[in-house]
Amino acid sequence: MKDLLEVPLDERDETWELNFFKRIADVQFEFLKDSPIEGPDGMPYLAVRVVDDGEPADKVLDWLGEKGVGLAINPDKETPDYVFSYGMIWNFLANGEFITAQDDGPRGGKEVEFSPGQEMLAGTPSESYLPPHVRGLFKEFLSQQGIHQPRVVMLSQDSKNYDLVFSLESLGNPPQEEWQGALEGFSWFFPLHYSFSILSESAIQGIDFVEL
Repeated sequence: MKDLLEVPLDERDETWELNFFKRIADVQFEFLKDSPIEGPDGMPYLAVRVVDDGEPADKVLDWLGEKGVGLAINPDKETPDYVFSYGMIWNFLANGEFITAQDDGPRGGKEVEFSPGQEMLAGTPSESYLPPHVRGLFKEFLSQQGIHQPRVVMLSQDSKNYDLVFSLESLGNPPQEEWQGALEGFSWFFPLHYSFSILSESAIQGIDFVEL
């Protein structure tokens, strides 16, 4: 692992990242702080460095998954060696990979457009898509933001790709210019291949939003 961390940042390509992901769960960490630090994005991260004799990474990742905390490797550098969002960590714990490949469609938050009369599939988030423990951590985060009864629905326009759609009304009707920032904050809790949007409940008929 140390040889990978010595590679200059501008030379770290996709191959470097794949090798890094393959080896990270087998290393050992030293904690730079006793408790998680707040990152520039306002989210909590455990600050660590890779050492020869420390805490096994697999145990650290399990703890992060339980607590809802991200991971920052060497954040004391001008640019950290790597930063894992919480969504990347629980995706690894659940599926064995930090980033799940997505063949098509954008990641993260996006605007959704519907044509008049367009048909779509709707449902509720399953426990495999959104595990109960993650759901609880995410609801706690939303509650801290003043969102106490979030409502969602899973929507697909092609019966293949699904968006987790948040009810605009349940979020307190923020102006549209704030939607992207809100979705970026939400996405920290989810795997990178998940897709999100915000929609008014009045924009679609015959589809019910459910409490998260």
